[in-house]
Amino acid sequence: VKYLNKVSLNSKFDIDIDMVNSKYTFNENTLSVNELEFGFDGWLAMPGDDIDMDLSFEAKQTQFKHILSLVPAVYAKDFEDIETSGKVAISGTAKGAYGESYPAFDVNMTVEDAMFKYPDLPKSAKNIQIAMNISNPGGSDDNTIIDLSKFHIDLGGNPFDMNLYVSTPVSDPNMKGGVNGTIYLDQLQDVIPMEEGESYSGEIVSDINFDGKLSSIEKERYHEFDASGNMIIMDMNYKSADFPEGVQIEKMDFAFSAEFLELKDFRVVVGNSDVRANGTIQNHMAYAFKENETLKGNFEMTSRVFDLNEMMGEEEVGDSEVDEEPYEVIEVPENIDFVLNAKLGKVLYDDIDITNIDGRIVVRNQKITMKNVDMNLMKGSMILNGFYETKDVKAPTINFRMNIKDFDVHECADKLNTVEKMAPIAKSMEGTFDCKMAVVGTLDKQMEPIYETLTGSGRMQTHEIELKNFKPLDAVMKAADKFKMDPINFSDIKLSFKFVDGRVNVNPFTVPIGKSTVVIEGSNGFDETIDYLMQFKIAKSQLGGQANAAMNSLLGQASGVGLNISTGDYIKMNVNVGGTVSNPEIKKGFGESEDGSGGVKEALKDKAKEELDKAKEEMKRKAKMEADKLKRQAEAKLRQEAEKARQDLKEKGKLEAKKELERLKKEGLQKAKESAKEDVKEQAKDALKGLFGKPK
Repeated sequence: VKYLNKVSLNSKFDIDIDMVNSKYTFNENTLSVNELEFGFDGWLAMPGDDIDMDLSFEAKQTQFKHILSLVPAVYAKDFEDIETSGKVAISGTAKGAYGESYPAFDVNMTVEDAMFKYPDLPKSAKNIQIAMNISNPGGSDDNTIIDLSKFHIDLGGNPFDMNLYVSTPVSDPNMKGGVNGTIYLDQLQDVIPMEEGESYSGEIVSDINFDGKLSSIEKERYHEFDASGNMIIMDMNYKSADFPEGVQIEKMDFAFSAEFLELKDFRVVVGNSDVRANGTIQNHMAYAFKENETLKGNFEMTSRVFDLNEMMGEEEVGDSEVDEEPYEVIEVPENIDFVLNAKLGKVLYDDIDITNIDGRIVVRNQKITMKNVDMNLMKGSMILNGFYETKDVKAPTINFRMNIKDFDVHECADKLNTVEKMAPIAKSMEGTFDCKMAVVGTLDKQMEPIYETLTGSGRMQTHEIELKNFKPLDAVMKAADKFKMDPINFSDIKLSFKFVDGRVNVNPFTVPIGKSTVVIEGSNGFDETIDYLMQFKIAKSQLGGQANAAMNSLLGQASGVGLNISTGDYIKMNVNVGGTVSNPEIKKGFGESEDGSGGVKEALKDKAKEELDKAKEEMKRKAKMEADKLKRQAEAKLRQEAEKARQDLKEKGKLEAKKELERLKKEGLQKAKESAKEDVKEQAKDALKGLFGKPK
């Protein structure tokens, strides 16, 4: 785009048109590209599907300056004042049919003894020699031959040479060429003008040669492809107005071979960041000359400090920071397969310091994969596995598993927006936690999670946690001010959770509150809505004055009627908390009466009624036991009298004894039943009068 912005096209055509034969004949015609003007003649005809042609062209000017106008950097700055010299020749022909086959064509360009010099700079680029031919005898694009037999330039005393020959470029590129030269970048500024604020220094030395067919590399017959040489950059410094921190390449040493490029030594400092690396790059030749080839690499990387904030362009004006542009999706290249074993001492990201990073990073299939990346942050440590993927660049995806140890819960909520949305209670906590979590989801175009797409689960354990000023819990405590909720202890709590439909669902977990406990379960949304059930088991010793007074009054009433009723050591009660984190609502439970103790009172009344019902049942049971006892006694007495009667039968005779026995049996049994019935009735009557009426 920058080049096209500097291109100026002008044309003048004189064409004879033969409509019957669809033939167009060019007479005197010119085409200008910036300052370079071409003249061309010949004809085009379209008798059928193919295009027949017989064309020729040549440059009308022979000044080297006109060639320079095709170089955007040169044409854009002080072009009219540039001093040039040298001979230039450009010509070409195209003859034959273009359709299913290619026409024959031949293009030649030569530059002899050329130079150029900017008027305000002390040195010139001179001894420029170029000889290039591009030809094809016709028939197929694979018959094209590119022959850059000579390219030489002295840049302020820095000689640079290059040559390249390519045949069969489509089916199997057969390549031969080389690059040789030394460039002192500080001297380059004496030849080519720099932009304001831009500066270079350092040295680039290259000596590279290659000769062979691409198929030899693809089939891993590296001995058939001759490639050797080095490119070394030393003590290079670059600064610009847009990047005043600058880049300093202490050393970059590449060794070339057919099989791989070896990065023997790489040391660079970018602003506050430093990087050291070494490794290899494979398939570089196929990647350079063929489409859809993958560039492969394997590197070892270390760094003392890696400042991502500086690299992402954080700006400051005075003591205040300028608002940054929103992040954009970082697209992972499609044809890159790199494995990076990294050890970083410190990474600065936003206001988070990440230290002692050690792990493997794989860039492959438009995906950046983390493999056992260990790091220290948030006053704890984390092992990260998973990936970031951009196969759909409009909707990148994440899939991560995290094993977290001893993270500072408040710092997490304060510095990580996602944590605050996942667990809003975290910002009111002090202490540490462990967590194992897996999360899958989609990011938006600002690289923020789309919370509705998040799925996953995790398990957490807290350590030495203190909770302060959390509005939902404060609302519960206010409604239950007669229940002493201090101290509430979130230490050593184990809980599990999962992400579903934009909410964090928390499975039941128990929190001690002094001698009492509360079981909490429910969910909170990333929109700050909350929906939790709190099941309290309240120790009587933690009930406040009014609640205890209500309980003692009820127990006193029961005791006054002769009942010994115990409510047990605990009172159970449920509380539903809804609304939002900033505006919680207590749906039921504590706080139903105006004085804030109604919930406890009602619970105690229910407990007292339960105990009274138990007392009634106990009295009925005792009365039945007493009746059964009297019955057994009466039956025993009757058996004794019957035995005596049987003894008397011997003296009175069988008939009289039998009559007497029957009479005594009926009479005695009736008396026993009536006596037992009256005794039970009197005892039950006295007990119930004592319970529901005033004692005599």
